[in-house]
Amino acid sequence: MKIGLDLTNLKGFVEEKDFTALLPQIQKAHEELHSRRGKGSEFTGWLDLTSKTDKVLLAELKTLGEKIRKNSDCLISIGIGGSDIGIRAALDFLSREQKLPVYYAGHNLSSGYLKDLFAKVKNKRVTVLVISKSGTTTEPAVAFRLVKKFMESKYSTAELKKRIICITDEKKGALRAIANQQGYRTYPIADDIGGRFSVLAPVGLVPLAIAGIDIASLIKGAQDAQKELSAPDFEKNISWQYAASRYLL
Repeated sequence: MKIGLDLTNLKGFVEEKDFTALLPQIQKAHEELHSRRGKGSEFTGWLDLTSKTDKVLLAELKTLGEKIRKNSDCLISIGIGGSDIGIRAALDFLSREQKLPVYYAGHNLSSGYLKDLFAKVKNKRVTVLVISKSGTTTEPAVAFRLVKKFMESKYSTAELKKRIICITDEKKGALRAIANQQGYRTYPIADDIGGRFSVLAPVGLVPLAIAGIDIASLIKGAQDAQKELSAPDFEKNISWQYAASRYLL
């Protein structure tokens, strides 16, 4: 499937001359973005993220997903913001491919929500994924403490090492310290990848692989899009067209 852009309904609101007048600004924005000279340039790792995705990592995550699905009935994914919404959006879009149910926590502070969640998974074999750069963001931190306590009531210390996975800062932070101390499997969150783009990094790839999504094909599609949407040509680059349309409207 290839993403397209239909501008038909812009007629009467945006004219060709409007796009033409805006073109110098679009070209400048594109150049600043891709040269990483604009504001927020320290968070532009997403620009070439997919072209740098390690094939070894994809193979590892595929194997991990297969292993977890054999000994688990569901996954609890703990995160907030991009570490929550990105995963949900991807699984909603790829729901036909999903092979393992995913439950979510850490996106609110509702005790009732967690009580209901624990009731749902009480008699299930559970794997937990906790996603937090620092480990101190309030909602995920509180949820992880409660989910960890729930898991400790079900499994031995040795078994918990197989059933709790942390995605966090590679070297520092509260969650990194916990993972190192407890011996949990970890994957890194890059410093230059913002939350909304992290679904194509371990933040999203790990839960998607566990859920049974073909992440190699997902990355291949993203690589094709990266190449296509990097072209500095208004007629061919639908990201330029979309951004210009939103701006003009």
